[in-house]
Amino acid sequence: CAFVGLILSPFLSEEKFRGIFEADFFIKPELQEYFAEILGLSGHKPFECIGEIGEAQLTAKIVVEKYPELAKFTDQFPTPNFDKDKFHNHSMPDNFAEIWKKYF
Repeated sequence: CAFVGLILSPFLSEEKFRGIFEADFFIKPELQEYFAEILGLSGHKPFECIGEIGEAQLTAKIVVEKYPELAKFTDQFPTPNFDKDKFHNHSMPDNFAEIWKKYF
């Protein structure tokens, strides 16, 4: 799932991510259309996709330095506005919350 790989990418080391999702995950030809769709750049978001376009765009902007192959997508949209204050009451595990705070 293109969205799951993208949304997990900030939370895994590059080595662990590429071990799970393969080294060429973000450049696989068969996934390019899905990335464009989940990032709101073409067609429509796949019906079965659990993610939102804003989530995908924000995540891509966060990890583009780590995974520069995403730049061909992230260069096509501005960084989404995101109201982090909505998430002060969350149920994330502490280690995920610390990563979240690092970016917001």
